[in-house]
Amino acid sequence: MTVTRLKAAWVAPDPGNQGYLLSFNFLPGDATRFAALSSKLVGLPNPHCRLAIIVGGRIISAPTVDAVIYPRGGVQIVGFSSRAQVEHLLGRG
Repeated sequence: MTVTRLKAAWVAPDPGNQGYLLSFNFLPGDATRFAALSSKLVGLPNPHCRLAIIVGGRIISAPTVDAVIYPRGGVQIVGFSSRAQVEHLLGRG
Protein backbone atom coordinates (compact mmCIF):
# COMPACT_ATOMS: atom_id res chain seq x y z
CA MET A 1 0.00 0.00 0.00
CA THR A 2 1.41 3.39 -0.98
CA VAL A 3 0.27 6.61 0.67
CA THR A 4 1.39 9.93 -0.80
CA ARG A 5 -0.73 12.33 1.28
CA LEU A 6 -2.16 12.34 4.77
CA LYS A 7 -5.21 14.11 6.15
CA ALA A 8 -3.17 15.32 9.15
CA ALA A 9 0.10 14.52 10.89
CA TRP A 10 1.56 15.80 14.14
CA VAL A 11 4.33 15.15 16.65
CA ALA A 12 3.64 14.69 20.35
CA PRO A 13 5.51 13.59 23.47
CA ASP A 14 5.04 9.88 24.06
CA PRO A 15 3.30 9.52 27.42
CA GLY A 16 4.58 5.93 27.66
CA ASN A 17 8.26 6.90 27.70
CA GLN A 18 10.58 9.88 27.35
CA GLY A 19 10.54 9.98 23.55
CA TYR A 20 8.14 11.22 20.89
CA LEU A 21 5.47 9.77 18.70
CA LEU A 22 4.08 10.51 15.26
CA SER A 23 0.30 10.61 14.98
CA PHE A 24 -1.49 10.79 11.67
CA ASN A 25 -4.82 10.35 9.97
CA PHE A 26 -5.30 8.95 6.49
CA LEU A 27 -7.49 10.37 3.78
CA PRO A 28 -10.76 8.34 3.52
CA GLY A 29 -9.75 5.91 0.72
CA ASP A 30 -6.39 5.17 2.29
CA ALA A 31 -7.97 4.74 5.72
CA THR A 32 -10.24 1.99 4.39
CA ARG A 33 -7.34 0.20 2.69
CA PHE A 34 -5.16 0.48 5.79
CA ALA A 35 -7.95 -0.90 7.98
CA ALA A 36 -8.12 -3.96 5.72
CA LEU A 37 -4.34 -4.37 5.76
CA SER A 38 -4.07 -3.97 9.52
CA SER A 39 -6.83 -6.54 10.08
CA LYS A 40 -4.73 -9.12 8.23
CA LEU A 41 -1.71 -8.51 10.50
CA VAL A 42 -3.33 -8.49 13.94
CA GLY A 43 -2.66 -11.68 15.85
CA LEU A 44 0.01 -13.05 13.53
CA PRO A 45 3.26 -14.20 15.15
CA ASN A 46 6.26 -11.89 15.04
CA PRO A 47 7.63 -10.83 12.53
CA HIS A 48 4.52 -11.39 10.40
CA CYS A 49 2.53 -8.90 12.50
CA ARG A 50 4.93 -6.06 11.65
CA LEU A 51 4.34 -3.39 9.04
CA ALA A 52 7.27 -1.65 7.35
CA ILE A 53 6.84 2.11 7.00
CA ILE A 54 9.03 3.42 4.22
CA VAL A 55 9.81 7.08 3.55
CA GLY A 56 12.19 8.10 0.79
CA GLY A 57 13.14 4.49 0.12
CA ARG A 58 14.20 3.86 3.74
CA ILE A 59 12.41 1.88 6.42
CA ILE A 60 11.76 4.37 9.21
CA SER A 61 9.83 2.03 11.43
CA ALA A 62 8.47 -1.51 11.46
CA PRO A 63 5.93 -1.51 14.26
CA THR A 64 3.87 -4.43 15.43
CA VAL A 65 0.22 -4.03 14.49
CA ASP A 66 -1.56 -4.59 17.79
CA ALA A 67 -5.10 -3.69 16.71
CA VAL A 68 -7.14 -3.08 13.61
CA ILE A 69 -6.90 0.53 12.54
CA TYR A 70 -10.48 1.43 11.72
CA PRO A 71 -11.13 3.90 8.88
CA ARG A 72 -12.02 6.72 11.26
CA GLY A 73 -9.13 5.99 13.59
CA GLY A 74 -5.70 7.47 13.68
CA VAL A 75 -2.32 5.82 13.70
CA GLN A 76 0.55 6.36 16.11
CA ILE A 77 4.15 5.33 15.64
CA VAL A 78 6.09 5.41 18.89
CA GLY A 79 9.75 5.08 19.80
CA PHE A 80 11.37 8.21 18.37
CA SER A 81 14.15 9.58 20.55
CA SER A 82 13.80 13.24 19.55
CA ARG A 83 11.20 15.64 18.22
CA ALA A 84 13.66 16.66 15.48
CA GLN A 85 13.77 13.06 14.23
CA VAL A 86 9.99 13.03 13.70
CA GLU A 87 9.92 16.54 12.23
CA HIS A 88 12.55 15.45 9.70
CA LEU A 89 10.37 12.52 8.59
CA LEU A 90 7.50 14.95 8.04
CA GLY A 91 9.73 17.14 5.87
CA ARG A 92 9.73 19.94 8.42
CA GLY A 93 13.28 19.68 9.62
